[in-house]
Amino acid sequence: MPVVLSTRPSLDVDVNIFHSLYPVGTARWHNVLLITDDPGPNAGQITIYGDMSELADDYSVASVTYKAADQFFDQDNVNEIHVLPIGQQADGSPPLSTHWSTAFNTHVNLYGLTWYYTVLTTGNETIVAEMEDAINNHELMFYSRNYAGDRATLVTGTGGTEVTWTARLEGALGNNHTIEYEDPGEVSQDLALTATANANGGYDIKVSLETDGAGDIVTTPADITAAVAADALISFLVFCEGAGTSAVSAETQAAMANGGDNAGTLTSYASVVETANTNRLIPMAHKDPHLYFPDLVAVGVCSPMNPGSFTMKNRIPLGLPMPAYTSTEYNTMRAANINSFFTNPAGHDNITDFWTAAGLYGDIQMAIDVLSHWQRMELWDLLSQPPAGYHKIPYDNDGFMMIADRLWRTLNRGARPQWNFIVSRDGQPACAIHAPTFQQTELADRKNRIYRPWWEATFKGAVHEVVVNGYLTVEFIPPSEVRLGSGTEYSYV
Repeated sequence: MPVVLSTRPSLDVDVNIFHSLYPVGTARWHNVLLITDDPGPNAGQITIYGDMSELADDYSVASVTYKAADQFFDQDNVNEIHVLPIGQQADGSPPLSTHWSTAFNTHVNLYGLTWYYTVLTTGNETIVAEMEDAINNHELMFYSRNYAGDRATLVTGTGGTEVTWTARLEGALGNNHTIEYEDPGEVSQDLALTATANANGGYDIKVSLETDGAGDIVTTPADITAAVAADALISFLVFCEGAGTSAVSAETQAAMANGGDNAGTLTSYASVVETANTNRLIPMAHKDPHLYFPDLVAVGVCSPMNPGSFTMKNRIPLGLPMPAYTSTEYNTMRAANINSFFTNPAGHDNITDFWTAAGLYGDIQMAIDVLSHWQRMELWDLLSQPPAGYHKIPYDNDGFMMIADRLWRTLNRGARPQWNFIVSRDGQPACAIHAPTFQQTELADRKNRIYRPWWEATFKGAVHEVVVNGYLTVEFIPPSEVRLGSGTEYSYV
């Protein structure tokens, strides 16, 4: 008699649903996040400001944050700005490059994504690269500018006592400053930051770090922060990096040069953009990005509108002098997918293009973001709240049609006038939804309860370039047909 062996059936089912792990606010499409290393309230958490008077309560008019936000609020119909201050280090010095992305990711993990546009007060290329990596993991658009940030630095000590003292100038009154660290020799001096107006419209700034009788530096970063906060003329920040736990001998550091294209050239910026190679980054260039914050201006133009429904190209920025770029420089930018500003032949100040760093038009990436968000929300709502009479979405043709209907609703929404990025015909979105029947599903998918519908739709682009061909001919009217003074006009067609 044969022996029948019984096998325990597998009751484990692996269900893979790809979705965002973070809560997403329904109004986030119009929200702007400004991340700053200026000291501010609630470090590591967002504070929302409705206008400049509110922001001025927390940030000095001389601060980079104030000047950047002021350019944002100059644009039409902007609502509010979210500001995330990065916390200072334990010793009082500003955060390092990795601290920016760490603070950003920590906030997202704790509070979710409540904004769509992200801008940094810094143009430091290392920090920008760190943030590009962080932002690329989320449905966010990141705007950056072409300014690496001039630095006047003083290195003191060696080995474990080496300290780098840095004067930061982004967002200051321009690159018409000079900075010099005073060498006191072996005499003691007090901490002092002095700014004297110069003939170039800037300041000659002298930094005197406090020293003892032997010339050893005893100033701490917290001392510098307090001194800067007490002097509205000096909007830069002097801080230290390195071990810095023991006093070191003071040394002299030459003043930084006047003029300002040395750190933020188009060639340098193009390299940053090429390295990023992402559709999450919108590069914005300007001759004076440290003065006028082209990234905040562009975001101010974009944020009031629905993503995917507009193109940034040819929009009119406000309060932003047009940069004096040459044709060669504009060609360099276009070859590198960098956007900028110009005055068109009609006399309007315009934004040049709407390219991402990877070369996609920004409105297409935005439409992708909106649709993926809508479809996740619709399908999660369906799975969480099945129609009346159902306690689950059945794995059969009825359930599949429920899913297809939710997909159609999102495509139809994209075709509505307020969004207007899906082509419509006869009042219906120009799309096709492919919803396989139960018989068409794979056996492995049935076991794992995975359903794989797909759709096709036509994205409605925008006119970015007009090429007109006209032909003008000259016809000589025979003298016999000329009727001078008769009031009769002849039209030749």
